[in-house]
Amino acid sequence: MVKGDPKRDYYADLNLNSNVDSEQIKKAYRELARLYHPDRNRGSEVDVVPKFQAIQAAHEILGDPESRQKYD
Repeated sequence: MVKGDPKRDYYADLNLNSNVDSEQIKKAYRELARLYHPDRNRGSEVDVVPKFQAIQAAHEILGDPESRQKYD
């Protein structure tokens, strides 16, 4: 489990506003994960892996209602 970083803007990592619901978070995560997944971007892993990890962390924090409440 990722420990939330209060200095990081997880909403920006998913290209969302802070007033979205859980379905919008899930949808944004899926779209971005598909776009930045290292298996789909062979040869450019150096560029996409950090972005993919940021997207995963944002989804883990914002996707869980309890973690999201602590973060907000």
